Amino acid sequence: MRLLLDGHFGVCTLVSRFELATTEYGPNGLPLTPVSINMVGRFSTLKGLCSPYLCAYLDIHRGKYERMFVISEHYLKNIYSLFEEDVDSRQSRFVHVAFSVLSGLDYLHSRGICHTLLSGETVLISENGAVRLSNYGLYYLTNSGRDSPLKRRRDCYSAPELYANCCGKQCIGSKVDLWSLGILLLELLLVQSCRFSRLLLMLVRFYGFPLFDADLTPQLVQLWFSIIREEPVLLSILSWLRKEQRVDREVSSTGNPLWPSEFHSLVNKCLQLKPSHRSSASELLMETMFERYEEEVTPIMLDKIFLDSSLSMVGQSRAQLSDDLISRYINEPFRLRPIDEVYFIWTLCGSKAEAVLIKENLIEELPPILCLPDFVIGDLDLLGGLKSRRGVANLSIYPLSMKNLSEKMKTVNPLMHFPLLETELQSFPRSDRTAESLPLLVKEKDVSYQLKRTALFRRLLAAYPYTRNKLISEAVFDIPPIYRGLVWAAILDVSYNISDVYSAIDKETEVATDRQIEVDIPRCHQYDELLSSPAAHEKFKRIIKAWTAYHPQYVYWQGLDSLCAPFLYLHFNNECLAFGCLTSFVNSFLKDFFLKDNSAVMREYLAVFETALAFYDSQLYNHLSKINFHPELYAIPWFLTMFAHVMPLYKLFHVWDLLLVSGNCFPICIGVAILSQMRHLLLQSGFNECILVFSDIPEINLENCLKKAISAYRTIPKSLLYNRRLSAVLSNCATWIDDYVLKVDGELGLKIGKKTREDEEENGLFPEICADELLYYLNRDDIDSSTFLLIDVRSAEEFARKAFPRSQNVPYTVVFKEGSARDCRARRFAAALIDFNYSRVCVLHGGIEVIRYYSVHGTSLRRLQ
Repeated sequence: MRLLLDGHFGVCTLVSRFELATTEYGPNGLPLTPVSINMVGRFSTLKGLCSPYLCAYLDIHRGKYERMFVISEHYLKNIYSLFEEDVDSRQSRFVHVAFSVLSGLDYLHSRGICHTLLSGETVLISENGAVRLSNYGLYYLTNSGRDSPLKRRRDCYSAPELYANCCGKQCIGSKVDLWSLGILLLELLLVQSCRFSRLLLMLVRFYGFPLFDADLTPQLVQLWFSIIREEPVLLSILSWLRKEQRVDREVSSTGNPLWPSEFHSLVNKCLQLKPSHRSSASELLMETMFERYEEEVTPIMLDKIFLDSSLSMVGQSRAQLSDDLISRYINEPFRLRPIDEVYFIWTLCGSKAEAVLIKENLIEELPPILCLPDFVIGDLDLLGGLKSRRGVANLSIYPLSMKNLSEKMKTVNPLMHFPLLETELQSFPRSDRTAESLPLLVKEKDVSYQLKRTALFRRLLAAYPYTRNKLISEAVFDIPPIYRGLVWAAILDVSYNISDVYSAIDKETEVATDRQIEVDIPRCHQYDELLSSPAAHEKFKRIIKAWTAYHPQYVYWQGLDSLCAPFLYLHFNNECLAFGCLTSFVNSFLKDFFLKDNSAVMREYLAVFETALAFYDSQLYNHLSKINFHPELYAIPWFLTMFAHVMPLYKLFHVWDLLLVSGNCFPICIGVAILSQMRHLLLQSGFNECILVFSDIPEINLENCLKKAISAYRTIPKSLLYNRRLSAVLSNCATWIDDYVLKVDGELGLKIGKKTREDEEENGLFPEICADELLYYLNRDDIDSSTFLLIDVRSAEEFARKAFPRSQNVPYTVVFKEGSARDCRARRFAAALIDFNYSRVCVLHGGIEVIRYYSVHGTSLRRLQ
């Protein structure tokens, strides 16, 4: 997205059809989706538009009583500011204005969007002369005015067919914008500030016609139609103006305009009564007068770098930040940042769009008791008091104050806006670094911290994939919310050709699972406004159908929709990227979980989880085992959806931030941490009480839960967390927490491959640690060896011949009087310790025989020849 520069933020307000929000129901008996939710879903399309000739849409808010607040890029000058210039200056700008507006309209029309509100107020001009359209999305946002009364002004900018549409005829098309452009260009060419709507109002007052409001009354409509009904319309208008002695200098005695013929031709092609006779925007851009103009380069959106390996944003960043711009905005360096990034920081400064409209008396804050309806009958049909509840809709854009942002930026080190990637900035004040130790939710609201982090991540993403490792190392601490989706895509290493792959998949043909998908989607995170919109439901279905079609070895299981939800939320305007993230995520963390028969996969995963719990908290493990409350009763939704089914999105984002950089065995540690937080409650509960507890999981302290998960990962042996299917995935370990990497099938490693399936199911998931991992921890300088207690259960004679240094001999026969099988005595000894609520107990994988060919030097081993 382009830089803010001299831009501002603006807000306009809409009021959706309030009666649909509470009183209408669908055939399934459920309330229909409020139209305001539909508008939230459509807004995502507008937010995804990117053109140098359009003001960017930034955000939409739902207020009370179905009121919508639309925030967009805004500039303080509009096209009417050019009316103050002389005729020569205006004519010199004519071509530039026409080209910019036509380019913006062509971009919109190519995407099926009509402006319909084009006028002088909606054509804005920046300080450097750039022309951009605003309010172009309201007609699309309101479903052609059906979901919210736009109260379109029936003035001279409105094409004739719009009047017919007001009478019930649906005849609106993209050509309505060309009529508005023709009137706008005609006003620009005239010497005097001749705005036709004002002129008509003045004349009607002169003629004595009654006026009821600021709109054109029927008398005004009749007067205007009498002017434009004769073709060519342009000459009819000019003749009428000359008759009224308004344009003596522009029109000759023959009635022809005195400006260049190409100007006359362009305006004439726009002002045609019949829409079919008007040229389209793309056709008008082919005029010879525009040959010297080249369309401005649209800034590359950050998400595009994941879809085309040839794209690079490094050169674009350098081109945007010229020396002239830096010197111009030296006192406000935040204006040299992307618009969406500045808006994100603006919201953190405590600014609210509603306050501006309240100040303008467009929203009246009445006490709630005065907003009650007069009657409530039937199925919550509200009668009376509607005006008090709804207020007034206003399509004018009001600028939002940047005062809070500017004052906050004065206290920030300017170097934060331009972080270096390869050099530590010694000039950063220490206070900027102290926020790194704050809780996640606090850091996300800290303006200075987010200012630094967003700038850093934007630069890292711009240099992707060369900075992928640096990006992951920074994501370990936290991820800025505004760039979370792109950072996830980088960590998951989404393929560059994912757009082509997604486009080639058949997402329309009906399959057997369609019915189940349609049932599950309306129940998936529907508390969220965006995901509950019809647009989100359609995207949900397409992505899930594409995933199941692309993976014929898998089937649709309930929970896949929950897995898809975070990626769809973060990549709402980029389905292929959401699909790519979902595919990479499942391959990394849920391999074979969606097989048609996934019972063996789930049994193994839950057994590893139960074993990890036995190691980390044996008392809790023993209690749950005693009451027969096993993981099959509560943990399947956890791991099948990676907690997406049981956590709200705002919590899930932080969990997955850590999950993605910590490996696919980390979810087990998160599960252990959740149980640890509920430990006191679970230890006091029986089977029935536990069922009730897990049917409605209590509020969990997310910060403490993640800290416990990291602690569990450091504590639980990686040998114990081993999973046959997931161990081959590269994301299997989190070296930033613990740099040990599990070795499999080595002489000292985990010899899983040599076991039979029966042995694995019976003994392979018992708490075990391989010799390589044990020696690694014993040799670490930062770990006190006294924290390890090595118990050798062999006989005293065997222990005397060879043993681990600092190990203690407790012969098996001393503890157990029965049995002497060498293979199971260590396991039985460990099981007895666990039964007595001793935690952190595990068995040396393979027994002492693993090291019988090695000699011991300190705590290291050397192979005997």
